[in-house]
Amino acid sequence: MDPNQFDKNKVEQTTYLADTLRYPGVREQRGEFVSDEQGPIHVGAANSTTREGGHIYRHWQLEILAGFLSVVSLVVIIVVLWIEDGRALEDWRWRIGPTAVISFISTISKSALLVVINSAIGQLKWHNFYGRTNSLFDMQLFDDSGRGVVGAAMLIWHKNRKAVLASLAAFIVIASLLVDPFVQLALNFTTASRLIPGESGGVQKTEVYDPVGNIHDNFFTAYGASAVNAQMQSAIIKTVSEPPSPLAASCSTGNCTWSEVSTLAICSQCSDVTTQVQVSCPSQGRIHQCFYNFPSGNNISGRAFEAGHTAQFFLTLWNSTASTGYDSLADAGKPADLVNFDAVQLKGKFDSDNFDFDSVLAHPTAYTCQMRFCAKTYESIVMENGVVSASRPRVTKLFQTGVGSTFNNKNGLSLLRHLREEGADDTDYRVNEADYSNTAEYLTEVFSTGWSMSGFRADNSVSGATAPNLGFRFADVPDFPAKIWDIAESMTEVIRTSHNSTVVSVQASLSRTYISVQYAWLALPIALTALSLGLVAWVIIATHREGIPTLRNSNLALLAFHVDGWTSGQLIARGEGALANEAKGVHVTLPKESGGTSFARVE
Repeated sequence: MDPNQFDKNKVEQTTYLADTLRYPGVREQRGEFVSDEQGPIHVGAANSTTREGGHIYRHWQLEILAGFLSVVSLVVIIVVLWIEDGRALEDWRWRIGPTAVISFISTISKSALLVVINSAIGQLKWHNFYGRTNSLFDMQLFDDSGRGVVGAAMLIWHKNRKAVLASLAAFIVIASLLVDPFVQLALNFTTASRLIPGESGGVQKTEVYDPVGNIHDNFFTAYGASAVNAQMQSAIIKTVSEPPSPLAASCSTGNCTWSEVSTLAICSQCSDVTTQVQVSCPSQGRIHQCFYNFPSGNNISGRAFEAGHTAQFFLTLWNSTASTGYDSLADAGKPADLVNFDAVQLKGKFDSDNFDFDSVLAHPTAYTCQMRFCAKTYESIVMENGVVSASRPRVTKLFQTGVGSTFNNKNGLSLLRHLREEGADDTDYRVNEADYSNTAEYLTEVFSTGWSMSGFRADNSVSGATAPNLGFRFADVPDFPAKIWDIAESMTEVIRTSHNSTVVSVQASLSRTYISVQYAWLALPIALTALSLGLVAWVIIATHREGIPTLRNSNLALLAFHVDGWTSGQLIARGEGALANEAKGVHVTLPKESGGTSFARVE
């Protein structure tokens, strides 16, 4: 090929490209297109037929189908969310979860939408040059913008207001990254409990404590600390070293809620009176001893000494003294006390090297405590998934009424002592007289004891005590008032669940996970879809109205202008479909003579 001839052809092809884009119209003569040899092609003023011919949407069928698929997918998402909103997750029947289903449909919608936007950007590339002069680099900008976020951002940066519609399309490409997460954010899962017909739960309460029906007789055969109900003894001893047992309740579904449950109970009150205790430590030679005088008048001692023959140290760690609150001749208005006691803990560190006993003995932690019958009201008791939790109960003091009643049971005649809230005249709580006395005596023994280093046990101030010495546990309790509260709670549980109790029934609920939809998150996908469809509709109409060839992202259109030996002017005007059909029969090469700068047709 002659290089001069090659350059001439290239100039002619370039000139033809400019003419083609400048004069896209074509006139018809006997149903045939006018050839290039007939001279320049112009559009007549009254001629509305374009080179593309046919219906306005003939070359946009794929984009229309993709847009339809995107809209349908979005509508399916909305319908699925609307149907499933408020329904239980366990009612979902598909093998894959709702989040995966929504994400899958959302991906289809977004992918179809990007097909539409990519074609719109490709066609706007030709609009950018039609009747306008722009940098050849714009070809690269438009091609890259439809392929990813970076290319779209570059188009917006370089063109922005110079190509508003193309910049809008590029913005949609970038914003499409948010479609999937926004759609998934619309789908929430909440756990809620709903009442289930036919299911129920119960929690016990009582106004009477008469565990075994102890009878009242002249020989007091059922009286004494050893006669305390075994469950009550176990509750006290166990709670000294362990947390109290959770409140007992039953519920068929494992999810029930009770409110305002009042019951006969045991209450405690403990005060730290360390600053009110008077400490005196007279010197007594080898035996170090301090006395602690309480505001109540009780006097407790603490000792420390070294046993010479064993070289062991003995230091009081715990000491307490108690008095019963039971009174067989109780007058009306007297509190329903069980036990009152004072106690000291010696928590200081003993320095065995310096034999500094006094530094420990002179700094006790002192408590004054009471335990009594009371009424406890649990404002809320909740069982959730089989685990019971209760609000801290509201405590109401009970007072003696000075009235008793008898009750015939299988063992004989029981005497019940009546207790009442202050100012109340409609509810009486009743306690078996023997059990009242026995429980008070047992607690008196429990809190009348001591303990020291090396396990030395102080004498119990109650003669013939049957309760175990729990001083070794009390000495190590970090929060003694809280521990006494726990003991009272455990004793309350024994009373509340005794055989005299009644059941407070409620309808059971079932905790389930429900689907909750927040439709506001769908605003972005809906807006992007509407913008995309509106944009491509404008591009289609503008392309038809202005007679611009529908070439979109066709690389063949560019090649057609630069392939030596391939004259395809009419084909360009008829669109990329005609170019594709023609290109199948055209074979080209990059001639060495051109330096690889232009394709040439090979016959």
